[in-house]
Amino acid sequence: MERALLMSLLAIVGSAVLAQHPISLPGMVQVDDSTFIDVKEVSVADWIGASFDTTLGRPAENVLALLPYRLFWPSPPYPLRNGKVKKVRTRQGWLTLQINADSLRTKQQRYRAERLLSYPIVGITAAQAQTYCDLLTEQRLAELEWNGEADGQEVIYSLPSPELYDRLLSLRDSTNGKCALFNYSCEPCQSQPKGRDAFIHPGREITPVDGYMPDWRGLYNLRGNAAEMTTAPGVAKGGSYAHPAKASLPGQEQLYTASQPWLGFRCVAHVRPR
Repeated sequence: MERALLMSLLAIVGSAVLAQHPISLPGMVQVDDSTFIDVKEVSVADWIGASFDTTLGRPAENVLALLPYRLFWPSPPYPLRNGKVKKVRTRQGWLTLQINADSLRTKQQRYRAERLLSYPIVGITAAQAQTYCDLLTEQRLAELEWNGEADGQEVIYSLPSPELYDRLLSLRDSTNGKCALFNYSCEPCQSQPKGRDAFIHPGREITPVDGYMPDWRGLYNLRGNAAEMTTAPGVAKGGSYAHPAKASLPGQEQLYTASQPWLGFRCVAHVRPR
């Protein structure tokens, strides 16, 4: 009861703050008076881009070996010869990322690298994900201070709560009668695509964060692709490519005790008065 009252008060205060200081957070949509959520899962490019400012670490070695983008984190004894992938869009803006030059020798390899940078970052821990959110909080404060706006509000980034996911997830049909509408474990959809996207395996591995169609709010892959960590320790929501479609329904949970190839995250931002 006390928690519900506190959340109501925060929502009222947050609404007043936004009314006085309208705010727009790039790459996010507003879901209530004072809460925003990422449009897409945090991508590999986002993760590498943020690593320029802090040490976020790499995916767990046992998981990294299973990922299609393991080439970005070569392990000994393989040498890392820096190459460049230009104009990669991250939440920090357009960046030139340095990755293993051995993976950029041909045009096809360069296309593959650019494509894989748009995959969700997985194989990390909840602590690593929260460190990423903390970094965004610090960056936002620095922006507000630079613009002389830090006295009016603060923006705090974190993992979403399970309750928020249940509010956002719908009971929409998960298939069109044959194939999944999202990236779930679905046998009829697991045939390998042809052409330039031939390395993408829907229903068997993660796909780009902007794959499939967004929901009516503009959110991509809230259901399927990578299951997403929440503020509840060891609890993910939304299902993944490794789970059946029903795992994405409200009330369903994916439990974990360690890093997983199917487990990623997205951030929420809470706007509060200072």
